[in-house]
Amino acid sequence: MIKRFDVCSIHLFSECNMHCKFCYRAKSIHEEEKSIQWWTQLIPYLKELNIDQVAAGGGEPLMKPAWLHELARKCDENGMIFNFTTNGKLLPKDDRESLLMGLDMELALADTTMVSISYDSEKIKNYKDALDFANRVMQLKEKFPKLKIGVNYLCDDYGLEQLVSSVKFFLDDLKLDRVFALSPKNFTNNILKYRQTYQMLTMIYPKFMVDDLTKCIIENNSYNNWKHPCHFGKVLSIDECGNVGGCSFDLGKVNVLKLENPKDILQIRNIELKERHSCPYLVEGKI
Repeated sequence: MIKRFDVCSIHLFSECNMHCKFCYRAKSIHEEEKSIQWWTQLIPYLKELNIDQVAAGGGEPLMKPAWLHELARKCDENGMIFNFTTNGKLLPKDDRESLLMGLDMELALADTTMVSISYDSEKIKNYKDALDFANRVMQLKEKFPKLKIGVNYLCDDYGLEQLVSSVKFFLDDLKLDRVFALSPKNFTNNILKYRQTYQMLTMIYPKFMVDDLTKCIIENNSYNNWKHPCHFGKVLSIDECGNVGGCSFDLGKVNVLKLENPKDILQIRNIELKERHSCPYLVEGKI
């Protein structure tokens, strides 16, 4: 079968322990949100679509760690990679917390390929927050030495100013497996000013990566009218109510399919998604 989608991004539920200003996800729990049984039943159909990686988000996935264990197990049974993104606040930061959370953490993370921890100005407001982040990462590395740990680094104005020192901290000091630099949506910043910084970090650190939006902006020297399309339609996104889109930012706005039963996802084979040469949810920076 021809590979159409690189990855399936699933948003398990809307419940979260934080309320970040820039978050684009729903803030209230919807009665149509799917159960863990529904999500595990979906996995074999994603495999049938030749998708080999499932990336889980929320809400905050660690609010229901048993769900992560079930999904990791189901992905493993189907020969698929499983990873999830967390804001990191529910990860243990000392031995006392590890003892309290040990069983759930073992179940949630034992079979997971990678956990990506968000790092941005909402979660890291001062030195104490940065120290807590480092402690939680070190606890995680000690408890699960084979687990791959990455950071999703938001390049807002503050993040761009700290980009070089932050990447050095993540990769040289904490020895993380990946830094994924994200360009924020609905936010004014100018990453083009930092093109040389991005290029330098990419050459120095093979584990430094950028999201598709950043890549499109830098390569095309523009926030729109790109010569080559973005990842829209190459990444299948499904939200907590079963809405399907070609981009996570579309969900709830421009849905291409509504799933009632997990098997309905196979209908995506007959749906063509138009290529995008700009991001409709991006606030253009000052060039």
